[in-house]
Amino acid sequence: MWETQLKITYHDYHLTCDQSELLSEKVTVLLENIKREVCSEVEGTQEQSLCDKWFSERWFRVTASKCGSI
Repeated sequence: MWETQLKITYHDYHLTCDQSELLSEKVTVLLENIKREVCSEVEGTQEQSLCDKWFSERWFRVTASKCGSI
């Protein structure tokens, strides 16, 4: 799925060799970072939602859990 989102399909879009190489590196990093095993739960954060500071820092932010209602 991600591969189709990352393809450049513009006919008038031109990258230099250096830019193309940099883009390829960035895509590789992105694909590595969105793998299921990398996107797992962060250790030590299981109890954060019980903390008042966590709620006060988070209440005004648009998070993934709020995207559906927005």
